[in-house]
Amino acid sequence: MINTTFGSHKPYDPNNRFFNPDLAGGALLDIGGYATQATVYFMNSTPSKANSTMTPF
Repeated sequence: MINTTFGSHKPYDPNNRFFNPDLAGGALLDIGGYATQATVYFMNSTPSKANSTMTPF
């Protein structure tokens, strides 16, 4: 099992896609890919299962 944590700090702006669900995406889709790719880079084989979590703002 590998646990990768990645995040960023953004000032609250309801018009920003990070905070407005109507603009789709959000932090998990935006920066979640970076953590996944960094983890896979250091693995010796392709993962067979991946889970992700997030804490809503």
